[in-house]
Amino acid sequence: ATVGAAFTFAHLCLQAAESGYGVALASLALAADQLISGRLVPALPHQIEQPGAYRLVYPQERGDEPLIRRFRDWLMAEMPRSLALARAAADRSR
Repeated sequence: ATVGAAFTFAHLCLQAAESGYGVALASLALAADQLISGRLVPALPHQIEQPGAYRLVYPQERGDEPLIRRFRDWLMAEMPRSLALARAAADRSR
């Protein structure tokens, strides 16, 4: 079961994050205006530069909230494992 809101369109997810409803996972192309203006900030210290990559963003003043911090920490811990699995899958397909 899904907990919280789910959006069919990414721009609505970004608007919700900008309005303080939580975090958004979105492509850089869609989040660029909010990031440049400072209305949203990147949740992670680095970016994965690849086509189709997504960014976790949220309003800066909410970055220390426990739920956002826990999700960000989980995502950071999960990324190395997920990247390793993706690389292994890519290697197998060659």
